[in-house]
Amino acid sequence: MMVAIMCSAAASAAGRVKFKNDGSLRIVQFTDNHLIQGNKQYRDILNGVQSVIDVEKPDLVIFTGDQVYSNGVRESMVDLINVIKSRNIPFAVVFGNHDHQFDMSLDEIYDLCQSAPRSLMPKRTESGKYDFVIEVESAYNPRTKYLLYCMDTHDHNPLGKGYDWLKVDQIEWYKKEGDAHADKNGLLPSMLFIHIPLPEYALAVHDKNADKVKKPMLGTKGEGIAHSTFNSGMFLTMLNRGDVRAVFCGHDHDNDFTVELLGMLLGYGRFGGIKEPYGKLSNGARVIELKEQTPDVFETWVRLADGSEINRQTFHYRSIPDTKEAPELAK
Repeated sequence: MMVAIMCSAAASAAGRVKFKNDGSLRIVQFTDNHLIQGNKQYRDILNGVQSVIDVEKPDLVIFTGDQVYSNGVRESMVDLINVIKSRNIPFAVVFGNHDHQFDMSLDEIYDLCQSAPRSLMPKRTESGKYDFVIEVESAYNPRTKYLLYCMDTHDHNPLGKGYDWLKVDQIEWYKKEGDAHADKNGLLPSMLFIHIPLPEYALAVHDKNADKVKKPMLGTKGEGIAHSTFNSGMFLTMLNRGDVRAVFCGHDHDNDFTVELLGMLLGYGRFGGIKEPYGKLSNGARVIELKEQTPDVFETWVRLADGSEINRQTFHYRSIPDTKEAPELAK
């Protein structure tokens, strides 16, 4: 039985949430739900989402792709959104590489999610464009204090094997959005939510000089990193701008680790779906807690569907804008 739980961080306007009175904002990231109509695990997945939400009582929910894995997309998305709707929580949806493969187009899925109560997704301005930014407002005044970029990493490599990448026009969009907010509020601390990991995830894990540039990996690396085939420069752009504190992705079902690279945290969500085509980790979600008074410090952990918590860490962002300190990235 679903019980409505009122959330303390209300969406003050489309695309905006507000730090709570204590200066905190709690985000739950669900990823790779892989909902399959008629599958015996279907209801368990929805119950797992409900369980995490009821334990964490988040102020915002972000889904980072591959919500569905069969026809009946409308029914699956409505069921998923209804879990959030019943608890009156603001939410947003990022697409994965499978979401387009069934009986609704991405435009149709986006419009369905955007029109739902408490959705923070803006109306589309054109077909095929699904990037947006969520503004986090101060607890004490109407000023924007933090930005949450939600960007579409598309699906498969259009040139061959592997996976697609953030395009040049998307990177330019991110820069323009950041600049527009900086004109009003100064350069704002930010996070990026995507589905397919950036190539730098692999660099951070395999870097021969890793002890010099990152803290040890925390969490599970149960498979290879299926990152974008081509490096279009998003990480280096963020590094040089000095605004993004962390990137969170999905896609690889048996990875849930976080790792630091050049002062920035690169993290996975926790797989939370039907285990098709694969998946060994028990279901759960990533939790991120921001503090308005300390924008360079945040906490993150994994909450499992059974209610247990693992891998809590406090991360301290450190800006390293000089590419001389990142020779592998500067090449």
